[in-house]
Amino acid sequence: MVTDLPELRKPIAILCALLNCIVPGFGTLLMACSAEGTISKTQVCIAALQFGLFGIFLSYYWAYLML
Repeated sequence: MVTDLPELRKPIAILCALLNCIVPGFGTLLMACSAEGTISKTQVCIAALQFGLFGIFLSYYWAYLML
């Protein structure tokens, strides 16, 4: 399973985790776009998967990884 997350400042990571629990995939997409350097295509793909029906469970797992 993909678990490589970009380094974020703690307040942004908390915001992304909360958004990911409320709207699955949105926090992951925000995390991918707010990281230093280039946007991770893997993170964007994971966010797209989380927007689906069963993505809520995947989004909770990624929220846990963000913190």
